[in-house]
Amino acid sequence: MINTVTLRGKNFKLFERSCPLSCEKVGQTKELPFIDLTVHMTNSCNAACLFCCNEGHNEFIFDVEAFKDFFDDTYKTININKVTFTGGEPTLKIRELNECLDHIEGKCRLITVNTNGTRIDALGHRAIHRIAWSRHHYDDNVNNEIFGVTIGNPIAEPEEDAFCGMNPSIKGKVALVCNLIKGYIDNTDSAYKMLEFAAANGIEDMSFVGLMPCNAWSTEHQVPLDVLKFGKDVLCTRQLHYEVEGVCKCSNYVYTASNGKIVHFYMRHNMIPEYDKGSRVFWKNNQIE
Repeated sequence: MINTVTLRGKNFKLFERSCPLSCEKVGQTKELPFIDLTVHMTNSCNAACLFCCNEGHNEFIFDVEAFKDFFDDTYKTININKVTFTGGEPTLKIRELNECLDHIEGKCRLITVNTNGTRIDALGHRAIHRIAWSRHHYDDNVNNEIFGVTIGNPIAEPEEDAFCGMNPSIKGKVALVCNLIKGYIDNTDSAYKMLEFAAANGIEDMSFVGLMPCNAWSTEHQVPLDVLKFGKDVLCTRQLHYEVEGVCKCSNYVYTASNGKIVHFYMRHNMIPEYDKGSRVFWKNNQIE
């Protein structure tokens, strides 16, 4: 098996992984070798999270043509398993994002867009498989406090007398991403409430993620994954530790909510942000990193 790949003059180590994706069927295999590509659309954001990894980073003009050229070169070289568009807030560059989606549609197994939810209704492009919605509390007001901006619940069902609601094709792609933050979601009871929030809003996939030590605030507010102790209503389906101990670990679970809905969720903590296990390539500031 190939264990390295050279892209734009840089060598990347390839890992043989077995982590399943939520959209995959049991027994489905990936084409090896492959990479996952993370595309930073912007450093700008319309929120003000205290744990932001982009704090202090200058904004740049995203070059769609440069990305297309890089993607095509990469596509000819190695299988692209997943492309994740992130920021900042990628919906602030929705025109550029849609141009990129037009270009890569059908050329990778999974396309994900990360968002804080403020403009989630803009993510209607048919090529998107998953919308990773960052939501860090079940209470709207508390979640607004964490983000420093009014978000509310953009996927909530409309009132009975309302004539509009979220496009079902968008809502069906939403997966919830919840950071564990001291003083917010930091114990088992609050985690259960987040799972119930997901089930009540028709979300079938979510994750609890440990804060990366990006700054003093996030380091001070870190919550270890092992503080969450679920009962018999939660089934652990697999646990995984990456090759380098102390870098990253995750566990996958299934939860039956009080309304009878099933929520698949995982818990992950990347303790060393600079280290990325998993053949992942970053495209940022219009260049490979």
